Amino acid sequence: MGRNENFTSFGYSKTSDREYKLWDLKNLAKPIVSNKIDNSASSMLPYYDIDRHILYLFGKGAGNIRYYEYA
Repeated sequence: MGRNENFTSFGYSKTSDREYKLWDLKNLAKPIVSNKIDNSASSMLPYYDIDRHILYLFGKGAGNIRYYEYA
């Protein structure tokens, strides 16, 4: 996530929901943020705009793009 000590992971929950998690590299015991996105089967393709601090998430073949501001 840019020039700080955090990173984001993407995947599926136990109930097959797509989700993302924000982690602190200094403490990997539990994520800072954990959010479910939806229950689509397509894989997530992230893009992080380092200048605007915005994370864009879109699914392969999906018709929408989700975006999150990192503050």
